[in-house]
Amino acid sequence: MVEFKSKYIGIAKNLSDNTLALHLEIAEPQKVQEIDSELTGKGELAVTIKKYKEKRSLDANAYYVNMLEHYGQSNIVSVSAEIDVSRFFKYYKEVGRGYVKDKEFIHYKVLIGSSQYDTLEMGVLIDGIIQEAEQLGIQTMTPAELQVIKEMRK
Repeated sequence: MVEFKSKYIGIAKNLSDNTLALHLEIAEPQKVQEIDSELTGKGELAVTIKKYKEKRSLDANAYYVNMLEHYGQSNIVSVSAEIDVSRFFKYYKEVGRGYVKDKEFIHYKVLIGSSQYDTLEMGVLIDGIIQEAEQLGIQTMTPAELQVIKEMRK
C-alpha cells in the first residue's frame, strides 16, 4: 500500500475508447518513484481518495491518553508474558507482574477508547476534560451550553 498527499487536478477523457483518467499532482518526487515501482504491472487497484488532514501530534495523543487515564474507563487484565498485547489493545500500560505455578503474567491497565463509551461514561470524560481546560485557562463552552449537552446525555 502506498499513501501520499496530492492535489486533485482533474479528469481527462480518452476520446478513442471513452475511458477516463484521474490526474493528481504529487509534490514529492520520491513518492512518485515509490508509487511507480510499487504499482507497475499490478493490474487493477482498489483506490480510496479522501480529503487530506494533518495527523494529530504525538503530544495531542499523549494528552488524550492522559485524560483517559484520569477520567476514562479502564480494566486491569493479566496476560501471559509470552503474549504481545499490542495486537489486542490500543491504550494500555503495564502495572505489575506476577507468577502462577512458575508461569509469568503481566498485569495491564487497559483503557477503553471513547468510541466504546456509553452516555454516562462519556459525560465523565467530558467533565474531566472541561475541568482540566478551565484550570489551564482554556475557554470552554458556557455553563448554559454545557447544561444543554448534559441534558442530551440523559
